[in-house]
Amino acid sequence: MFWLSIVSGWLGCGSTDTCDVVEGTDFSTVEPSVVTVGVFTQEDEGCYVDTGKTLMFDIDEGCFVWTRTAQGHDDNGGLEAVDGVHDHFNAGDQMSYVDGVLTWTEYGPEHNQEDIEATCGLGEDGVVKAVNATDYYADHGGLYLRIIDIE
Repeated sequence: MFWLSIVSGWLGCGSTDTCDVVEGTDFSTVEPSVVTVGVFTQEDEGCYVDTGKTLMFDIDEGCFVWTRTAQGHDDNGGLEAVDGVHDHFNAGDQMSYVDGVLTWTEYGPEHNQEDIEATCGLGEDGVVKAVNATDYYADHGGLYLRIIDIE
């Protein structure tokens, strides 16, 4: 899995907002094979900005890996950051979708795919996350997650 390109748009910013396609959508009775989670930032209280980045969770897949771009910092695993950024690798496992809620265990970040695959394979020190289509889950780094589509 991977992050998609950035395209910004306003979501959750008042009653005239037409971009919020999942508002009022009831995904609780559907049994999907793929759940797409959108990544947002918070502009103001209750007003979220779509980063255009998504994660697509295949419910039947085991450990899967995605990358994201992180700002350079002192603890980058000995890797040199290019233009102040470098890749972080995360992995998800133990996905489930019950009553409109996607739950998974997330591992990472690591600085390469081999390390994150090993971390996920060990199944230790993961963080359980859960998202739905109506609430914004406060993830790390000022990002918020919410289900935006299911297949």
